Amino acid sequence: MPAAGTVTLYTRSDCHLCDEAMLLLTRMAATMNFRLEAVDVDADPALREQYGLAVPVVAVGGSVIATAPLDATAPLDASALRTALIETLGG
Repeated sequence: MPAAGTVTLYTRSDCHLCDEAMLLLTRMAATMNFRLEAVDVDADPALREQYGLAVPVVAVGGSVIATAPLDATAPLDASALRTALIETLGG
């Protein structure tokens, strides 16, 4: 079955929330049939400026559907992320 779409995770090295988001999205990709692409914001000056410390960020088709919590200590909400992916990917 072809993938429903591509989900982009904007991330950076040494970011525990990014690591948690990658694990969560990897699990979701296996059951929700989407392709996961990780992009290191520090590898691109424009992305580093755009996202700053606000990673992880999850986007579909260029639209942000989830971001790191403002308190920067809690992981992305798995239920809310799953709902956003279903709505965005149409699955």
